[in-house]
Amino acid sequence: MANFPTHLVGAAVGSSVAASIFAQVHAVSAPRALLLISIGTVGGLLPDIDSDHSVPARWVRGAIATAIGVMAVSSLWITHAPAVALALGCCAGIGGYMVVEHVVNRWTVHRGIVHSIPFGLLCVFLMAIATHRLLLLPAVEAWWMASFLGAGFLIHLSLDEIASVDITSARVKRSFGTALKLWDRSVVKTIAVYALLFVAFSAVPSFVDFVSQARALFLAMSAWVA
Repeated sequence: MANFPTHLVGAAVGSSVAASIFAQVHAVSAPRALLLISIGTVGGLLPDIDSDHSVPARWVRGAIATAIGVMAVSSLWITHAPAVALALGCCAGIGGYMVVEHVVNRWTVHRGIVHSIPFGLLCVFLMAIATHRLLLLPAVEAWWMASFLGAGFLIHLSLDEIASVDITSARVKRSFGTALKLWDRSVVKTIAVYALLFVAFSAVPSFVDFVSQARALFLAMSAWVA
């Protein structure tokens, strides 16, 4: 499988190229492009959250805890005093880190169900729901953020599969097929992820406008490249 620097650089470069093109055709502003690059880079590290004590696991858990804290502060800022909102946001972030760490250490194994396409899609749905309902972003913006997270996740899985093929020795390593997969050896975990995927899909914001904007953006990008 690919190592940490490869995943980091791959996701960062892929997100940077896409966000730069979006900014070039005036689809997003420069600050929003930087945000999308950051989200895509985090998505590129997300599958390795199942490594109990690895560097990317600590980074991703920290990023998730920070996101939880920011969302908590954003949702409480209007209805509570700033000091109270910040205090509750810090508590939410710390609690989120502890919960994620416990769940990951207790229920996951490296290259298990977390390294799979359905889990990546679940993360995309949860990202869209959280940014739309908690940060109160428009559905289109929520889906763009979620799509960059998913793209980074997919880059990570693809790099793992590419690293599983040893071209010089003309052989395929035993790790081949353990990243870009639709299920895990554990039937229970596979069913659980698909069940969560179904529940999350029923709560996602509307993606009709996002699909229309993505199609228009693709046409604009094609014209710009031409």
